[in-house]
Amino acid sequence: MKTMKVLALLFMPFVLSITINVAIWLQMPSNLWSENPREAQITFTSLFQTYGSPLWSLIQVMFGLYAVRALGDVRNLYDHRDFVESPLRSTLLIIGLVSLSWFLFMAEGFTNVVVQGISWEEYANLWNESVRRTPTESRLFTLIIGSVTAGIFEEILWRAYGITMLEGKYGTRTALTLQAIAFGVWHIAPQNLIHIVFTSLNGVIYGYVFTKRRRLLTLSAAHWLTDVIGFSFSLFPQ
Repeated sequence: MKTMKVLALLFMPFVLSITINVAIWLQMPSNLWSENPREAQITFTSLFQTYGSPLWSLIQVMFGLYAVRALGDVRNLYDHRDFVESPLRSTLLIIGLVSLSWFLFMAEGFTNVVVQGISWEEYANLWNESVRRTPTESRLFTLIIGSVTAGIFEEILWRAYGITMLEGKYGTRTALTLQAIAFGVWHIAPQNLIHIVFTSLNGVIYGYVFTKRRRLLTLSAAHWLTDVIGFSFSLFPQ
């Protein structure tokens, strides 16, 4: 029963994400996807950045705080010794994680270009047009607040809570896989289902590092930095 509760907590954000997507979908004209799919994709992405992103941060904080309560004292997870005992090693780890995340992000982009049968230029234009329609304050929220809530609470929920609570029942390898899947589907987007695959791979990498270190300071730093860099380029294109 306890294991089912843990799994429910890990996958419930996915259910809420689906709910948010459906709610946004219903705000759009019902015939837009069939008559002008390009315009529909741009509109949906813009609406999600405007309304979905703050809701995501709220979900991250709510479920993350519940995970903190379940884990008990989490100060050891953010012990400064995670960094100061070997600052060079920790710095290189952060750089490596950020680099791997960016590699996956670029691979995802090229995969989308191939699957959708469009040029890289058109793929970028679709995104940039949706960004231009998104209010500046919404984009700033995602950059400043969203990167922090993701960097801290996603790591607490899926890496620390998910792996710690599941490995006693299933073993570390299965726990690592389950949390990565839950982390991936949480990032579902109707116009980009491929994102789930690459986000899950990122969850495997971060989860593996957690199983070796059992601390979150460097993981959260890498997650936050990846999002800050990514949001800076993607939400504020030149």
